[in-house]
Amino acid sequence: IGQSGQSATLTLTDGGALNAASTVNVARFSGSGALNIGAGAGQTAAAAGTITAGSLTFGNGDGSLVFNHTGSAYSFATDIRGTGTIAAHAGTTILTGNNTAFTGKTVVNGGTLRAGGANAFADNTTYEIHGGTLDLGGHDLTMSRLWGTGGTLTSTGSEADLTLDQDDVTGFSGEISGLGNLTKTGFGTVFLRGDTTVSGAIGVDEGIVSFGGGKTLTSGRGSITAAGTRDADVEISGAGTRWTVGSDLTLGET
Repeated sequence: IGQSGQSATLTLTDGGALNAASTVNVARFSGSGALNIGAGAGQTAAAAGTITAGSLTFGNGDGSLVFNHTGSAYSFATDIRGTGTIAAHAGTTILTGNNTAFTGKTVVNGGTLRAGGANAFADNTTYEIHGGTLDLGGHDLTMSRLWGTGGTLTSTGSEADLTLDQDDVTGFSGEISGLGNLTKTGFGTVFLRGDTTVSGAIGVDEGIVSFGGGKTLTSGRGSITAAGTRDADVEISGAGTRWTVGSDLTLGET
């Protein structure tokens, strides 16, 4: 889909099916390619179609996998590989494949994108949430970059641990809930501007976490340890912004 220089689109909708014996390549060499489940980005959500393939592999071009459907529990089992964009716009999508070889970014603009297995969401990649819900589904995750203008980051079924291992500066204005522990590593800065609830510890080993916007931060424990190679800082700013710690808060202890 979109092999060399031009743009190409395949839309699987209203029960239509694609069965591929091996790999589905998207934007293999250059150009752009999109595989749409239900409808394309910016269109009205539609009933989903299905795909059966060994893998969906993004190439050197601008490739995307778009979920814009009306289903309440759509399962996508094909392994996703390469550098591209996974974009959720509508419907509930559950990723169940082994996506550890995916190196692109995951964007949630609407609907729900849920991890249906331990390898469904790729570690050390970028996640953007501007609306809808990113659901870890009880599976721990390490993000190399978190940012977005709204929506919800949560874990249903059971709590998950989230590590933000990033070296640049980003902000996330959505709500965070359902986590066991939230840990910041890497020397970058994360601005959190939404209500955040963590049952276990919020730990800053390295870099800066800035809470603000008059929102509420709640955790069972807290630690600002500077356990990494750089200093660790937490900022709480703005009227109404409050961090409530259920038990101990540890400063400067590794």
